[in-house]
Amino acid sequence: MDKLDEKLVEKSKEAFCLAIELYNKPTIKYRVEGFSHFICNAWELMLKAHMLNVLGESSIYYKDNHQRTLSVSMKMLNEAEIIAKYPEPIASHFIELKTSVDHLSINNNAKFAIRIDHHYYITKNKDKATNIVHFDKNATSGVTIIKELQDPNNTHNYTAKSCINIIKERLQREHIELTYNDKPAKFTSFHFVNFCKYYSFKENEKLCYIHRQFTTPQYSYSQQMIDFIVDEIMKDPMHILDNIKK
Repeated sequence: MDKLDEKLVEKSKEAFCLAIELYNKPTIKYRVEGFSHFICNAWELMLKAHMLNVLGESSIYYKDNHQRTLSVSMKMLNEAEIIAKYPEPIASHFIELKTSVDHLSINNNAKFAIRIDHHYYITKNKDKATNIVHFDKNATSGVTIIKELQDPNNTHNYTAKSCINIIKERLQREHIELTYNDKPAKFTSFHFVNFCKYYSFKENEKLCYIHRQFTTPQYSYSQQMIDFIVDEIMKDPMHILDNIKK
């Protein structure tokens, strides 16, 4: 494995070359500022490599805050590698940061990151493939198909009106009596909208599909969402409509 000082020098060279390349592109209006950033970064990395050789590894880290740790590796580390590579306080901090970053990315926070999904499909026609893989029965690591392309007309085939009717029928069949504002009530579109808002159904692709091909987006819902609403109502039919509204 390369030594840390050698990695720092290599990164310094890359930053220096990038600074020169950027400065030599007159069509880029921000080239002077960009050049200044990368040339300073190149000198910083080279200085740290020198400090590491002369003063030791501890000299390139912040003494007052061990959470400000230098990283020169471009590969992603898993939790086991982080624990093995860094001291316990730093490793714990890295894992905590990784968890929060993963959460932001998964929830598609546009202020932090742009989520890019790669979908792989199995086809026997090599001409349609962008990558070719093979299955090995002797492999030590296995794979699992975690997402399949599905037709929303089959998976989310209920309108709001049909959802309401089905929910009312199921509640009646189970002899579930609802109460709202201390009075007997029926499940209506008003309550359906309240459920959608409270549980953020329209943000969950398993429960709601958004048809964006129309000028005004239209929504269709899955059987899973109907089951969820019925299950929640049956837990507390006397109070849930009021609680959801509040």
